[in-house]
Amino acid sequence: MEKAYEELEDRTSRLSLVERQLRSAEKVSALGELSATVAHEFMNPLGSIKGAVEILKDEVDKDHEKHTFLEILIKEIDRLDRTIRSVLRFRSQESLSRKTCHPNELVETILILTESEATQRGIQVSRKLSRDVKSMDLDADKIQQVLLNVIINAIQAMPEGGRLSVRSEWRERPPDGMEVEGGEEQEGVLIVAEDTGVGIPEDSIEKIFQSFYTTKEEGTGLGLTIVQKIVRAHGGELTLESEPGAGTRVGIWLPSGGT
Repeated sequence: MEKAYEELEDRTSRLSLVERQLRSAEKVSALGELSATVAHEFMNPLGSIKGAVEILKDEVDKDHEKHTFLEILIKEIDRLDRTIRSVLRFRSQESLSRKTCHPNELVETILILTESEATQRGIQVSRKLSRDVKSMDLDADKIQQVLLNVIINAIQAMPEGGRLSVRSEWRERPPDGMEVEGGEEQEGVLIVAEDTGVGIPEDSIEKIFQSFYTTKEEGTGLGLTIVQKIVRAHGGELTLESEPGAGTRVGIWLPSGGT
């Protein structure tokens, strides 16, 4: 039994080292080789380690201190698994599969999917989707991924309830101050999600889109990085404004022409 614990501690130490290496990676161009290595070298062993830990946990009395240690190991293994899978998903966001769709319908779909969780948390959701918004050629699946990430972040930022408002508008040019590809002479849709949640600390705003940076205890730090990458792949841009204790506003600009 003691030997098994020593082997587990050694393997988890190695996995922790891998996680630190992942979080220190700053260049997106390096993620291809890194993610391939992670997938091949760590995904299967990670599953084996978890299985071994679960077997050991079943053999240890729940009141024993080592039972708590094994529970912690399982939680850490699950966290490492989420981090690795997020890296792999991050790498997969390279090509777009565009088709004609309506941005308002994509927003409605995500609001329906998240309605139950918002209700459970006591969050009032309002939407104001302009009829002027036009159909566009977008990768609907990836834009829904963007919207889902933004909406879930807003909901999680209001653990004690609050208000979430989502609006869309058709514009003849990008919002003022937003630097986008193609310049200012382009029309498109602006989708804004605004919550009354806990907000984001001022010192975190500039880092929030960096790979592997997160303000969440169990976050991987890839959510908003992926969101920004998808939006920019469409020729658009993402803005984020937040005030601690007052809430956060996220703007998603998508040009009708795209890139």
